[in-house]
Amino acid sequence: MNIGALVGGSFGLVYVLVNAGALGTPAGPAVQAAGVLAFVALLVAVLRRRGTGPAGPPRFTRGYWLVVLAEAVAIVVGAQVLTALGLPPLPWVTVVVGVHFLPLARMWSAPSLARVGVALALCGAAGLVAAVTGASPAVVALLAGVLPGALLLGGALLGATRPTPVAA
Repeated sequence: MNIGALVGGSFGLVYVLVNAGALGTPAGPAVQAAGVLAFVALLVAVLRRRGTGPAGPPRFTRGYWLVVLAEAVAIVVGAQVLTALGLPPLPWVTVVVGVHFLPLARMWSAPSLARVGVALALCGAAGLVAAVTGASPAVVALLAGVLPGALLLGGALLGATRPTPVAA
């Protein structure tokens, strides 16, 4: 079973569901519904491929947990700083989530994770610039929440439906 796709897709769905509401009606509920449909498609794809291909090595090693710990600390500290400055913490959270993929990509020899990480960090940076320059909460939520969620969902769905390479 592709646990990585399920984890990425789950976080993508949370990003979409939590942040699309800022887009108002009818856009917000429509985007939320699209997110749910994408996640259902991901579940179907993962369940159809369950048990195919060789099992990989365990990935939740000490290094993984150190990356997650650093991510959690950076999110909490940065969010407190931004909140104290009167700025929304969402863009910072997205930057940190994106950056956390970089060491994981190296650790797991998965360059696609690095691409996702850079894309998310750029979305977060765009959301931070938007917030600092006075953009509406909807724009910040779109840049730093909905778009990253869609990227995570789309990437997970792509990974879950990509053919498994067969050794010659």
